[in-house]
Amino acid sequence: MSRSDNIQFTTQAFKMMHRLRLLKIHQDGTYNSIVKSWMVVDPSQVHLSEMHVSEDFECPFYELIYLHWDGYALQSLPLNFHARDLLELSLRFSNIRQLWKGKVFEKLKVINLNYSQHLKKLPDVHSVPNLEILILEGCISLESLPRGFYKLQCLQMLSCRGCSKVKRFSEIKGIMRELRGLNLSGTKIVEVPPSIKHLNGLEDLDLGNCQNLVSLPMSICSLRSLKTLKLNTCSKLKSFPEIQDGDMENLRELDLNSTAIEELSFSIGHLKALEYLSLANCKHLVSLPESLCMLEGEILNHIFHLSSLKMLALSNCNLKEGEIPIDVIIQDIECRRNSGEARVGISNYLGEGICIVIPGSSGIPEWISMQEMGSEIKMELPKNWYQNNDFLGFVLCCVYVAVDDESEHDPNESGDESENESGDESELESGDGFDIRLSEYSCCFECVFNIYGDQPIYVDHALFYSDCECHHHANGAVPGQVWVICYPKAAIEERYHSDQWTHFMASFKGFYDYSGRTFKVKKCGIHCIYAQDFQLSHNLE
Repeated sequence: MSRSDNIQFTTQAFKMMHRLRLLKIHQDGTYNSIVKSWMVVDPSQVHLSEMHVSEDFECPFYELIYLHWDGYALQSLPLNFHARDLLELSLRFSNIRQLWKGKVFEKLKVINLNYSQHLKKLPDVHSVPNLEILILEGCISLESLPRGFYKLQCLQMLSCRGCSKVKRFSEIKGIMRELRGLNLSGTKIVEVPPSIKHLNGLEDLDLGNCQNLVSLPMSICSLRSLKTLKLNTCSKLKSFPEIQDGDMENLRELDLNSTAIEELSFSIGHLKALEYLSLANCKHLVSLPESLCMLEGEILNHIFHLSSLKMLALSNCNLKEGEIPIDVIIQDIECRRNSGEARVGISNYLGEGICIVIPGSSGIPEWISMQEMGSEIKMELPKNWYQNNDFLGFVLCCVYVAVDDESEHDPNESGDESENESGDESELESGDGFDIRLSEYSCCFECVFNIYGDQPIYVDHALFYSDCECHHHANGAVPGQVWVICYPKAAIEERYHSDQWTHFMASFKGFYDYSGRTFKVKKCGIHCIYAQDFQLSHNLE
């Protein structure tokens, strides 16, 4: 229906529809244009088509299975509503205050009351014993969840996002094995009860924008099925509980964006499955724990502790210089200067192993044992390297600087400069087929790996691309960059596993901005990593 429609619903119109099984009065176009997954809207500002329903409206729908009525005008369902086979009830943007009294809908599985701004009371849990999904987003008059909601043993999803009067999350007095998703974002809860540990099947927990939330219970770490934990914009949250070995073993995403976190515990290293960690806009955070390792660490401490981490967001943090780790196993790092107008783009690493790029770094860490000036480095492979289980692989590192003057450019180093007079962006193709589109703030680093016997043989290629503004100074100059790659031995194909191959070589080059100007590779280094390095690290702890 369009917004201009003015429709009258009467009992007479439905009088003969005794066998009606599906009734859908929807305004999907209007609803979808207003409601977005990333924000809560003010329901009082939403105006759907007017649908007039008389107070004595009756619903003689005894066989109804599905009822969807956007903008339902009455304060409750009709007294003669006895659809005992009802499976799904959706009353989005309704005037409902209370659904019903003294009725039981044993087959009902889904209730969606999104943005029913006058809703004050929910049905007793005994009236919907098989409920699986309860969606209450934007119900701004709702003050609490139903007592004993933990008795809903079939419940799989509960969303109270934007229920701004909900101040307390009920105690969970029994195990809820089926609940997979719990969204309490935008509520006024002050604490999470320790009994949350009873949600042992929970996979997604959203506590984002709970601005009164001060702390989390230790028991939250016992949620072993948890995959996503969002705490973004919990502006009073200053700490995260200690994580024991085995806790949160399936956690993949931890969002601490815009919290008051002051310190990240060393125990963060126990999150073995973590892929995404956001500490963006954590203004009180000044350092990272040793389990992410120090920038100038003596060895690669805990290099496999966060072996699945793909994204570390540190934008607008107040980290001290030298406090960003280089040996976190990540494929990408989002970084930004402390400016609200700074532009952060997309970064990607294409290749085996992992990498990190550190803008403006001072040089190659001292613990990298072999270092050479220029863009190439070659080292002798350990004896029987392909059979040595203690030999894990290589750490490769290089320092890039911008070529600001043609006199600084060595034609034997890192590629040829290309011009683009069109002004916006250019496409570059690496020697091994990667097509890269460079924009104003782009940088692109490449590394080619060769293995040597009697002659060099190409074995692999790695590439990092980013259009993040952090790779440029405010005056437009391009700072030095350090690129670190952790390249595993396992990435070298088995056909090269023989004594014929005695040396390993890496060659670096790089480009920046839409003109395709080249970086100069000032220095590079390589270091072999062995299992005993990690044993030594643990002993030192």
